[in-house]
Amino acid sequence: MMISKNYSTPNHGIYKLIFGVMLIVFSTVTTAKSEQSLTLKADLRADVNRDGEIYLGAYDIEMEDKTGQTHWTLKRGAIVLPNIDDDADRCNENLAIQDISVTACNDAKDLVINGDEDFSDLAPLRLMPWVNAPKQAFGIISIGSKAQEKARLFIQRNDGWQVLNADTRLTASELRLGVNLKLEALDVVRDRKIWDGRVDVVAQISDGKSTVEDRVQFHVAPMVLQSDLMRIKRLYLPGMPWAQDGVSLSKLKAPTSLNQLDSNQLDQSEYAYLSILDAANPMVSDFSLQRRAMAKLGPLGSAYKAFYDDFVIAASSAQKNTRIVKLTTNEDPWVQDLFEMAYTAMPKAKGKMQILHIAIRAAQPQRITAQIPLIEVLGPNVGIVEQWSNESGITPKNGDFSLNSSGNFGTVPPYIHNNKLYPLGRILYGAGETWVRTGIGIIDSGIAGGEYKMRKRQPDTSFMKMLAAQGLQKPLVIDTAWLAVGHIDEIVAFVPVKTDRGWKIVVADPNAAWAILKDITDKGMGSTKFLSGLDPWAIAIEPEQLERTVDDIVKNPKLERAQKVTQAKISGVIKKLKDEIGIQDKDIIRVPVLFKPAPFNERNFIALMPNAANLVVLGNQSIAVAKQHGPLIDGKDVFEKAIVDAFEPTGLSVSWVEDYIQAHIGDGEIHCQSNMLRDPGGWSKWWQPVSNLKAIDYSKAVWQE
Repeated sequence: MMISKNYSTPNHGIYKLIFGVMLIVFSTVTTAKSEQSLTLKADLRADVNRDGEIYLGAYDIEMEDKTGQTHWTLKRGAIVLPNIDDDADRCNENLAIQDISVTACNDAKDLVINGDEDFSDLAPLRLMPWVNAPKQAFGIISIGSKAQEKARLFIQRNDGWQVLNADTRLTASELRLGVNLKLEALDVVRDRKIWDGRVDVVAQISDGKSTVEDRVQFHVAPMVLQSDLMRIKRLYLPGMPWAQDGVSLSKLKAPTSLNQLDSNQLDQSEYAYLSILDAANPMVSDFSLQRRAMAKLGPLGSAYKAFYDDFVIAASSAQKNTRIVKLTTNEDPWVQDLFEMAYTAMPKAKGKMQILHIAIRAAQPQRITAQIPLIEVLGPNVGIVEQWSNESGITPKNGDFSLNSSGNFGTVPPYIHNNKLYPLGRILYGAGETWVRTGIGIIDSGIAGGEYKMRKRQPDTSFMKMLAAQGLQKPLVIDTAWLAVGHIDEIVAFVPVKTDRGWKIVVADPNAAWAILKDITDKGMGSTKFLSGLDPWAIAIEPEQLERTVDDIVKNPKLERAQKVTQAKISGVIKKLKDEIGIQDKDIIRVPVLFKPAPFNERNFIALMPNAANLVVLGNQSIAVAKQHGPLIDGKDVFEKAIVDAFEPTGLSVSWVEDYIQAHIGDGEIHCQSNMLRDPGGWSKWWQPVSNLKAIDYSKAVWQE
């Protein structure tokens, strides 16, 4: 059977003239069979020009969707969404209890279109009418071999929409009227060597003797990690910590490797949940293993309420329509570490966009505490993606478990440097080499002692390959291996500021924090208490901690050394960022943060005080920062004053969130216990994003993938 190609050459006047002459020349020798072949038609159309509609008319240079339809590029070509949200609400808590992956119940898993919402997630196609199709004519529309397992076609017939299989024939009557189709992608790109995201839809039309073919190449819309410059639509917060409802805790009397409490000291009125270090420990994988005993039931409940209320007030003040979502986190409240939010999009009619948000689960399959929160995040226009290597996090070669937490991933906002343009910014994550002595996942596994060895800490390689495969936000790595937890949000954050860049970077500054304390001692006020304002929760804190003075801190040689080491490490990070993204000192906001050696590894570090770099951007003019509880001089917290002073030139207002018991004692802060679904706005057109870099001439820059 002879197959000819029909790519619909633009119908300019000269082509009409030539074609007319050819018809006259050959008309006297053309047989009836040849005449019939000349009318054979295959014209498959999609939204190639990305205006949200399929142009069904004759050739029009401003509107047509034929040019370039067979070869997808960043500038032109049809787009299809990965249909992985849950418009049918098929997931529920029972699946989490059964340990069934939350990705097992999205819209791509069934063979139907799940209502109007799901219909909008599918990309339209149209097979144009062949009005004089003979009765023996038929057609087959199929997906190219490279993407047959990655996409699915639906066809509109008299009884509605149904799956179009590769061997399903279109009838002659359907060919005469034309056919409406819908395409859905079943997955995201994970490894370009396996699938690069392209989907060829091929139409073969036959009159029973000859066949013509037309095709359209789609590309699955890539995942784009959101940036903190975007407006918050949903603020995810942890729920009331496990057992605060009065459930008996007598079964929780197990010692913890972190604070070595004697289990006999616990009673039924005491409460426990995972610290951020426990949660990052591959040995802690279910509700019955290690937990960190924190305090009495009453104080812990009130600490959570203070944290939650402060957050809600701050978010509502910054933006009135922010939706607060309380997730069922039980004893694992580290919401930021469970998933990283991204988005993807395709154009709709009238200049609108169909946006799908995606929660990319941290590469921690052992962390079953993520199951229920992820089910609560999943829903219409919100999907879930999981990707990890076999035995991810159990051995260093498959990724450090803590560095796999999504708190170790973020986005450098859009920028241009050395004529290289990153209009969607870059993925930022932490890795590096450090001294360890446990050998399992880097974080404490309950093994005391041992010889220190230099080991590489890095996230799961399969997970990182998936992020890089999206092709729009070239990953950038900074050294966080020296931090016990190892997350980028412990030392850097990005905030919106009215500059040419549109943003500045916030950096933890141990030297500044140490200088504040030294100034107090130099003025003869070293007997001032180091901690303040913690009376309501004093029962949850070791008494000797509450009694420490500024002198006690300043005269501690281990703490003094900790500031020098961490400052040197942070200076290395700043140099890397200056080289890679072109920031200068004027682009840096330094906030005081004190560090201390980790209890299980004195060569790794955690925050001694609530970490002001671990902040949350609530809006263009507002940020949330953990309440400092620092020394009081003239009735004012010296650290809070220094932080406000640091942000004052930017116009950003600071809202304080109480987190000392809720998060800080667990070795994290407010960013660690929150997550955000943000509106990409102009950035939703990922192929042609609207940037905030108003003062920069993009024409001189090359877009970096």
